[in-house]
Amino acid sequence: MAAAFFDVDGTLASSNLVYTYLDFRGYNLDFPKKQFWIASILPKLIYYGCIDLCSRAYFNEIFYRNYSGVSLQEMERWARGAVERYWKPRMFPNALDQIQEHRNLGHRIVLVSGGMALTLEPLARWLEVDACAAAWAEIDRDCLTGRLSKGALSGEAKVAATLEVAEQLGLDLSISYGYADNYADRQFLGCLGNPVAVNPDRRLKSLANQNRWPIRYWRR
Repeated sequence: MAAAFFDVDGTLASSNLVYTYLDFRGYNLDFPKKQFWIASILPKLIYYGCIDLCSRAYFNEIFYRNYSGVSLQEMERWARGAVERYWKPRMFPNALDQIQEHRNLGHRIVLVSGGMALTLEPLARWLEVDACAAAWAEIDRDCLTGRLSKGALSGEAKVAATLEVAEQLGLDLSISYGYADNYADRQFLGCLGNPVAVNPDRRLKSLANQNRWPIRYWRR
């Protein structure tokens, strides 16, 4: 059986780990407090950007430390309104069309993302996907510790998650499709028979051209 594996941030939606965190932290703040809080975190974004250029996996591990001390109750409260408030406005219409096209062909739909499972679960339910592989937050006494219990889902770890889902669902990766936007996803795309670069960064675009992978540009 074939499947379509989709990265989320930058591929299905104009989102990323930073935007998701900003929405989570600011969704229940009034406007003045929200603006003050955003201003306080802006200087850190340059630091995070530099780390991301060096290693997407390390960036994920460092950035998730911002969730340290967050209660599961807070996450559940955010998740209840996340689809309407956060995900739907950021989704690329072409991405939704592509998902439906694969579904019409009888393909399974799988999300494979370095995003945190707790933040992606609302999206996965709304899209009614067959599986969602994401980063698992370490939890202690109903609070997030800021660490990932299974490490960052990037590079080889993303490939391993793809293989695990394929085994669970009985999928043939050689005839399956993969969609991603970042050079850090090159191994993930390479393990699938039909890789597609979506909104690729400069390095992924170059790699896609070398390997003659299709390139798609999806916008809101």
